[in-house]
Amino acid sequence: MNSESIRILIAEDDPIIAEPICKLTGRFTDHCTLVASGAEACEIIAGERPDIVLLDYFLSDINAIDILKSVNARNRPDCLFVVQSANTEHEIVQACLEYGAHDYIRKPYSFIEFELKLRNYIDTITQRKELSRMKSQVEKERDILKKYFPKDFSDALLSGEISTEIGGRLQTASTLICDLRDSTRMAEEVQPEELAHFLSDFFADLADLVFGQGGSITAFRGDGFLATFGVPHVGREDVLNCARAALRIRAHLNTFNSFRPSFLKEPIRIGMGIATGRVFVGNVGSVHRLDYTVLGDPVNLAARLEALTKRANVDLFIDGITRDTLGARAQVRPVQLTHVRGKKESVRVYHLTDLDD
Repeated sequence: MNSESIRILIAEDDPIIAEPICKLTGRFTDHCTLVASGAEACEIIAGERPDIVLLDYFLSDINAIDILKSVNARNRPDCLFVVQSANTEHEIVQACLEYGAHDYIRKPYSFIEFELKLRNYIDTITQRKELSRMKSQVEKERDILKKYFPKDFSDALLSGEISTEIGGRLQTASTLICDLRDSTRMAEEVQPEELAHFLSDFFADLADLVFGQGGSITAFRGDGFLATFGVPHVGREDVLNCARAALRIRAHLNTFNSFRPSFLKEPIRIGMGIATGRVFVGNVGSVHRLDYTVLGDPVNLAARLEALTKRANVDLFIDGITRDTLGARAQVRPVQLTHVRGKKESVRVYHLTDLDD
């Protein structure tokens, strides 16, 4: 922040003192206002929100303590309040500081001393404003991240707990692939703008269901997405939460289709695949552009299982590891050992119908 843009309010009813103060502050800023009463000072503080307020303790209508109380100076970190007075009584100094004054200057003082203090005030308020700007920027970035990841992941990334260097680690996670079926037909029947709005809202709802179970949307892929459970932090119920998210997506879709918009001639259908195992979690790419991603056999298997759901006319397949981890809570219909593209051996596949929670 340029010091010339700093706004300074001077509340001083003695012209002999006010004139040199105005000249001195004018060397640092083009925004300096002089008032002679406490009422005027309170009005400007409330409306124009100056950065620095220089208050004479004894004004004609009100003293500095009452002004500090009136404007709630203690809760105004965006403004520095400085009281000036010849009164050196300890109780008055203490009261001013307690009610929000940043400093208490005893009159008379040398203007060399005052200039040094003014420089410090300007540096302090400039630093505060920069910290406030940085905090706002972090909050904006956190809000953006929350559209893709749950709060704990966003906080971990912004705090540096998750590295931004190339590389990563291996850990166990459950992956959920969800894909919208017949999107080509929809594109032919629905206007592009209308379809884009629909898909944005539709996937936002599904993402909320994933976040609600502690999952993260790692990637949007065409007309679907990859969600992970156990990234970045491994939990005891990651597999269960992944299965719950899939079932909540199924329930949401059933409700949605009952009240779907008129431009959708056919009910929306999706396919989902869940697989569990060791995955690589981390950053891939170059020093110029990084992607935080999840890679590994479980991710590929989940995609293959999702593709199989269309052939089997079901909406959700899970792999054997997921089935074994869910145990007796899983209501499933086994599918015969299935050969999955990219796998040398047959894979145990199950249609998950419900969970006993």
